[in-house]
Amino acid sequence: MKKRLSLLFVSLGLIALLIYFSDPHKVVAALKAANPYYILVALGLWFIGTLVRTFRWKYLLNETDIEVPFTELWRYYVAGLFVANITPAKTGEPARAVFIKKLTDKSFSKAMSTVIVEKATDIFVMSIISLVGISLIASPGSGLMFWVYLAIITYAALILSSIYLIFSGRKLEKLLKKIIRLLSFIPRISSLEERTEEFVDKLRSSMKIYRSKTVLIKTSLITLAVTLISGSILMVSLWSVGVEVSFLVAVTVFVSTVLISFLTMLPGTLGSGEVIMVAFLIAFLGASRGDLTTAVLLRRVLEPFVYIFVGGIIVATMPKDILNW
Repeated sequence: MKKRLSLLFVSLGLIALLIYFSDPHKVVAALKAANPYYILVALGLWFIGTLVRTFRWKYLLNETDIEVPFTELWRYYVAGLFVANITPAKTGEPARAVFIKKLTDKSFSKAMSTVIVEKATDIFVMSIISLVGISLIASPGSGLMFWVYLAIITYAALILSSIYLIFSGRKLEKLLKKIIRLLSFIPRISSLEERTEEFVDKLRSSMKIYRSKTVLIKTSLITLAVTLISGSILMVSLWSVGVEVSFLVAVTVFVSTVLISFLTMLPGTLGSGEVIMVAFLIAFLGASRGDLTTAVLLRRVLEPFVYIFVGGIIVATMPKDILNW
């Protein structure tokens, strides 16, 4: 708990510093002058994005023979993103797999495999967009390129290591047991050690389904749509404060920021994401820092915070047996 609070204070401190160096008066003035019609458009894009994300998850779940009605799945997807956006680097993503296990009585491993594939395709698609976008809009030798390359190399190493662990006999099982022993002071955690072998076997079996090129291509195309919608929300947020920006720049800045800010391990990338995004926008746009900071804060409210608000309401109204982990 103390660690979580300290990370939250760091996040809020970064936000405060960003506003301070962007001139609080200019930020407030830009916020008051923001075009409400663009904000409504951004909220509409958020809702469309949730539908596309849910469609992707349903497609992956169907491949593992897990059938959940779309409207119900939408609720649990948004609830899962509520948990993800309040945990360091969105490490709460597995909550969705827990919800599905409770809802359908299917194995956690099957549901977890869909989350892993989602995250892997997210990183793959965003890395491609970032590399192409940065190469088109950044000046040669730009320092931004270094950070993008570093993030992509780090994620590639993590994905390859994860794949190796999943398909390399009992190495994943041994690693999980070590993690469980380290966390044995948490109630009910120690009881999971005896179930790691079963979990690893089921996870490995489920992951084999996603070796299909057809499944991976379809998932990547849906992920591309998800990413472009999120980039559009940043674009509309900038338009709302009078900053002209192209679709290419908005999407490139969005994906590059996501790739780098996740590595900071702050809750929902709050604070680090805003600072990095403003730095990217300053490099590509001639707008004032006050306007850019306002737009970036609006984007935070119009996408991650909406997930937290709506998802929090859904979690509060969930049946107790679903929430009892």
